[in-house]
Amino acid sequence: MVKLYNKLLGTLAVGVGSVWALENTTVYEFESVKGLFEQEYRSVFSDNVSQVQLRDAVVINGTVVYEAGAGGDGGSLDEWLQEQRNVSVQRVLENIGPSGLYPSVLPGVVIASPSQAHPDYFYQWIRDSALTINSLVSHTHTHTHTLLQYLNVTFHLQRTNNTLGAGVQYTNDTASLGDPKWNVDNTAFTQDWGRPQNDGPALRTIAVLKIIDYLNEAGADLGSGYPFWSTKEVFDDIVRWDLRFVMDHWNSPGFDLWEEVSGLHFFTLLAQLSAVDKSLGYLNDTEQSSSEFVDELRQTRQAISEFLLDPANEFIHPEYNYVVETPAIAKTLRSGLDISTLLAANIAHDTPKASRLPFNVDDRAVLNTLHNLMFRMRSLYPINSNATGIALGRYPEDEYDGYGLGEGNPWVLATCAASTTLYKLIHWHISKQQDVVVPMHNETSNAFWDQLIFSNLATLGSDDGYLIVEYNSPAFNQTMQKIFQLADSFLVKLKTHVGADGELSEQFNKHTGFMQGARHLTWSYTSFWDAHQIRQEILNTF
Repeated sequence: MVKLYNKLLGTLAVGVGSVWALENTTVYEFESVKGLFEQEYRSVFSDNVSQVQLRDAVVINGTVVYEAGAGGDGGSLDEWLQEQRNVSVQRVLENIGPSGLYPSVLPGVVIASPSQAHPDYFYQWIRDSALTINSLVSHTHTHTHTLLQYLNVTFHLQRTNNTLGAGVQYTNDTASLGDPKWNVDNTAFTQDWGRPQNDGPALRTIAVLKIIDYLNEAGADLGSGYPFWSTKEVFDDIVRWDLRFVMDHWNSPGFDLWEEVSGLHFFTLLAQLSAVDKSLGYLNDTEQSSSEFVDELRQTRQAISEFLLDPANEFIHPEYNYVVETPAIAKTLRSGLDISTLLAANIAHDTPKASRLPFNVDDRAVLNTLHNLMFRMRSLYPINSNATGIALGRYPEDEYDGYGLGEGNPWVLATCAASTTLYKLIHWHISKQQDVVVPMHNETSNAFWDQLIFSNLATLGSDDGYLIVEYNSPAFNQTMQKIFQLADSFLVKLKTHVGADGELSEQFNKHTGFMQGARHLTWSYTSFWDAHQIRQEILNTF
């Protein structure tokens, strides 16, 4: 039947919430079918006014991305996912000191990989370590000692001199916190490297705040073997310094998360915005919301939000329908299309409160980034030509093959990030009881919905209209099912190429599909773990 609804004209959001403008439009309801993930596939838009349908299949240049009713390979996929999850958790824990496998790694140190040659990743990166610990504290509640050891490592690294400057115990200058890479014995890595990298302190703040929440909820005893006696001291002695770094350096150039180009980067800025926003939430919850420090944090949150959303800074550019990772090189070295956009959205929007931040997983530019990556990498990687699913790499112009310059390949963490984004999209719509709102501007600006989920959107007419799929309607449920199939397709692809005994390296070869690059990459395992975790939450909750 046809039903009149309000059309959502747009949002005003700068890190503080959304305000909706309304106007009448037409929306469609449909007859009942089965439950959310159990229904038979069929067209859900069946009235006489519109011919919009959910796609039976998505085919990109001959590759079937997913098709109706396929659902991966059913129970065998679920069995493999659980097995791979168990392997991934074990490998993550083995890569955190103290480790029986790697005795030179000090307690609380997270190694990027045990590989010590071709390539040598036997170091601790601030970024990789923070993301690993963030996954550990988010998905389990049985590793308190490991979390405290990580806090201890962080405390000492912040106070250790490095090539960027003196540790924070010697100066009020926070520049040294931008050093991204350290030896496994907690000494400074002093060789040439891409410095500074300004995302590390922000990502570490996000992880440490989760540790603080966990310790408070568990009533855990911090013991006497650490330089902090309470979670308040953890915040004051660790988090405050990293926040000071963000406030001092958020608008200063630094190297990107791939350690290749210097500038201002979407991933870094959104991570910094998330860290500041989460910290303000913590300070408010602990009744510490009135101080000069807090006022400066609020000003920083506003400044980063405005900077990201300002068209003049070209993260959102009229020539592109996706997020531009590093605008300064978008027209010279790279297209700006980068999997780091999805990584940033996944990291920043990990709690219900985070939905007030810009660039959530339902953001059109974020979803169009995924669409563009799929279409570009279908042709770039031959292993995508003859099997279900699309393996994704970092960015289309990538030349790093895991050992040196050569040919870019699909990455495990990139392929898993796509799944995570889509699972989060489902989780957000259902947990928030949100209608699916698809702006009808045109096929280019609406590429994700138009080419991956629905067909014939143009039959709805006006470029000023919105397709609104009402929460919990049959159409809504089948739309969620379709997104779930698409999310699963990336893990189905990974399953085809995973190494013996569940090994996940950094990359898998674009011609042969075999794993290559740094073996047992911690970030690969945590990325899979993240995707599996949010998938299980959907299946167990809804």
